[in-house]
Amino acid sequence: MESEKELLYKKILRMKCFLVFAPCQYGINIVRRWDYGIKLERIPFKTRGLRGMSYPGARPQPDIILLNSKRSEIEQNFDCGHEMVHLAIHRNLNKKVFNCFDRSTAPNQDPFLEWQANEGAAEFFVPYRFFIPLLKECVGNNPKRGDINEFKRYAAELCCVPPAVIKYRIESLKYEILQYYSGVDINDLQLISKRQQERMGLYIKSLNEIAHNDNFDIYSYIEMKTALAGTRTAFT
Repeated sequence: MESEKELLYKKILRMKCFLVFAPCQYGINIVRRWDYGIKLERIPFKTRGLRGMSYPGARPQPDIILLNSKRSEIEQNFDCGHEMVHLAIHRNLNKKVFNCFDRSTAPNQDPFLEWQANEGAAEFFVPYRFFIPLLKECVGNNPKRGDINEFKRYAAELCCVPPAVIKYRIESLKYEILQYYSGVDINDLQLISKRQQERMGLYIKSLNEIAHNDNFDIYSYIEMKTALAGTRTAFT
């Protein structure tokens, strides 16, 4: 049975192909070259924490995306991807509008729908088949906190997203990252959401958690978690 993350990524792949992007394409700036049949407007929102809004259009009316012009172009780029995911996979929920806020100011948002929009947009801009090998190549097997911070800045610029998205990606893919370090082929990774990991009793440390002036011996951590699991197949 496919996991909720795997099913979501398949939907994002279809969305990406529909927009004529390659499956693992990165560095996409959709707000700079907007031509997708959706009405896009940028306005200075007055509501605190509001990042974007999307309105599924009833034919012949077009879909509409509104972005907060007070945010940077790179932030708006990710926000736009977030709204596009809502329009692509949530349009049959009969919602008239999707209002998307900062996490700290979100009023009564559906956490699962927002997870899908955030995770889906992250996969759209930072595809895991590209991202995980890049991370391993850049930070190696024993990274320090400074290595991770430098990688976040580098990957963010490469993928046209804010560094916060790369931090989110490192967190949401922490189990898949350790699988890859364990020798699992990138195409054979088990894709599992944080919610499903917790249901399975999987509690994995991420590279975001490296303490100041400390380092993270990834292979020693994998061996430790494998030993605790009582099997050599904890990640493979």
